[in-house]
Amino acid sequence: MCAAEKGRDECVRFLLDERFGTDVNRKFEDYGQYNRDSGCRLWDQVYCDCGSCFIGTGRTALWLACYNGHLSVVRTLVEIGHADVNISDAKNCTPLRAAILRKHVQVVKYLIDQTEAIIDESHDLLEAIKINSNEIVEYLLNIGCDPNARLIDDDEYDPVCYDWNPIFSTFFPLHYAVVHMYEDCAIIKTILECGGDPTLLDDNGQTALHIAISLENLECVKTILQYGFTHDQRNKNSFTPLMEAAYYDKIEIVDLLFNTLPRQQYINEIMLLACYYQTSSSLGTRLTEQAFDCFQEALHLQSQISNSISCEAYEFRHECQTSDELIFIRNDEHAMLIQALLVYERLLPSRGEMHILVSILIGKMFQYYVQR
Repeated sequence: MCAAEKGRDECVRFLLDERFGTDVNRKFEDYGQYNRDSGCRLWDQVYCDCGSCFIGTGRTALWLACYNGHLSVVRTLVEIGHADVNISDAKNCTPLRAAILRKHVQVVKYLIDQTEAIIDESHDLLEAIKINSNEIVEYLLNIGCDPNARLIDDDEYDPVCYDWNPIFSTFFPLHYAVVHMYEDCAIIKTILECGGDPTLLDDNGQTALHIAISLENLECVKTILQYGFTHDQRNKNSFTPLMEAAYYDKIEIVDLLFNTLPRQQYINEIMLLACYYQTSSSLGTRLTEQAFDCFQEALHLQSQISNSISCEAYEFRHECQTSDELIFIRNDEHAMLIQALLVYERLLPSRGEMHILVSILIGKMFQYYVQR
């Protein structure tokens, strides 16, 4: 055990002699012991570097050699001692994951390429991202790990009862990288280049781009936009990435999206944000001025590309075609609401989102009957 942890290959080879009957896969389980040399309780040592605290954590000699990056000892234990490469410790951490945790790239490659080490991509890929090792992330993705797999972070420790209580939280690789790699986009680029999908919605209804916008990480937003996906997915607040940026006044990101998105998409989504302002009851008040500003910007841009828009309904009203027409109804809340409904009726069918309009109309109908 100590020889493997210290990287003493000759000593390990000597102890593996069949005369000694060494059990190479033995796990050390003395949990209650207090380590006087290091001055720490064994159960407090999750991944302690002091060396003498490893006993009591259910780790094998191979686990320790992998964790400390002793490739020669790892090879000896596997090739001469026939050590089981998939025996995990008390916290379900395998030798492979132990090597990943310490960024021992050569040990990681040896275990995967030349042994029968099992890759648990839901945990191993997460750990590689968590420690910000772009080299290991790229290697794992290139050998077949799914860049869109659900990753599991069960690294939750209860200091009161000293139990390992997993609290499972799932992430997509790209989402996790966007949240944690704030200053370095290398891993984000690697995931995207290996097939990561930035349009996937996580359990909170957010794409990776929504998250990058909420964090105001301009470099991350730029990186995601370079990969040519259609970024019109709505989050749990019914906002597309552009609507999210505009609603929260993230001006730099709005300008970036203005220069990146197709112009008609930009216009349509600004129109949809105007409709949201005008029709949403969750805001407590109809923000007519904000709706007017968005409608006006969209109409101005629409006039520059000369694509006429037309929709007629609701008391035979037409959708405003010019800023002058919009200014004429600016102070008429009823007319502005109809303008919003007309825009919704024109834009939502092509997005497969007519349920939004239906929900609004039902709400308005109920409100009308209550007022009557």
